[in-house]
Amino acid sequence: MSLIYIDKTKLPFSTPKKIIMSNMYVCENLRTPFASIGGFLSRINPRLVGSLMIHRLLEKNPSLNEDMIDELLIGNILGSNLGADFATQVIRSSRLNDNIERGMINCGHITGLKLVDYAVKSLTEGPSVIAAMGIENISSAPNYIANDRVKAAFNGEVPTLNGVLRDAYYVDEIKNFAGQLAENVIKKSKISREEIDNYVMESVAKTKAAAESGKFANEICRVKIDIKDGADFVFTEDSEYKRYDQTPDISSLDPSFKKDGVLTLASSARSADGGSVALIANEKAVKEYGLKPTAKISGYSEVYGKAGDYIKSGAKATKNALKQGGVKLSKVDFFELHEDFASTPLIFGKELKIDRDKLNKNGGSLGVGNPISSTGLRLVNSVCNQFDQNGGTKAVATLCGPSGGSAALLLEKV
Repeated sequence: MSLIYIDKTKLPFSTPKKIIMSNMYVCENLRTPFASIGGFLSRINPRLVGSLMIHRLLEKNPSLNEDMIDELLIGNILGSNLGADFATQVIRSSRLNDNIERGMINCGHITGLKLVDYAVKSLTEGPSVIAAMGIENISSAPNYIANDRVKAAFNGEVPTLNGVLRDAYYVDEIKNFAGQLAENVIKKSKISREEIDNYVMESVAKTKAAAESGKFANEICRVKIDIKDGADFVFTEDSEYKRYDQTPDISSLDPSFKKDGVLTLASSARSADGGSVALIANEKAVKEYGLKPTAKISGYSEVYGKAGDYIKSGAKATKNALKQGGVKLSKVDFFELHEDFASTPLIFGKELKIDRDKLNKNGGSLGVGNPISSTGLRLVNSVCNQFDQNGGTKAVATLCGPSGGSAALLLEKV
């Protein structure tokens, strides 16, 4: 099956814009602990979670005040139940000025990385700082009940439809869900259940080791819940990787998406509640505001192919981002790849011939969890922290989207 790539500069409605990537930086980043559906973050209004991240971001940067932030960009896929004008809700619950620009985007699974691209394109010529935030409260996503007109069209009762499956994981091209798409890709790639299960345990072990050794401490902000009787609970750790302790023998699990399939609940990243935020700034802001950049944004690419070619699209996006930054694949020190399923990094690694020890050094979405629009920024956070922890000067964050659209971001240590 051939890939279909879209060159946006040739579309009649596009306005080509030259972006100088060399002087754009990630200056600070953090995230909440990622919580299982129905877990601790389900008890907090999402706008307060967004406000908390802004507060912690300013707290970590004494030289930065709210007057220096020009715009808040929020990525969100499951917007039902968030209320009207969610970005304004976050601003008015936080220390940000009410007169700053704001926007919300939903670009599917690549939303977290697309936020960085939008932030770069939104920076002005003067000193400019954009706060890019991805946030999901999947616990609050509703089920959809058909109205009378829809029921009449189907001659009777229509079952309720899970809002998360419909809005986040339904792949229109195949009229099925992401899990079934992944199974189709696996069948063509001839990856065995044993390979997949082995990767799961390897990745989760990395996540557990990173958590226990404090490698996530710098990127995770403290979340506190106050109870009316005076008690309070403080959360500083992800919860998803701990579920694997309850199922030590994942080889005994039944397939989740096809009777003869190889993917199970263990080899699928679970949707989670959580948020991530990063400050994107230009060179003038870094100098005039005394910011400390952690990474230079050197390249970004999106590639759109057919749904079944979504991992190939991710590999192509990675190559494009590297070409834009003038960096050879062999010179990349590590890669952060979203583990929507354990099969994705296995196929992606083979596609680009990447050494396994360069891929997801601290584990990935299987153990950390997947608050969908937040995941791309979580990859950026991980890259920035690993520049200090694991060494290296060049890294790529990649998201392969089940709709066929994938994105890659090249970051270099400052």
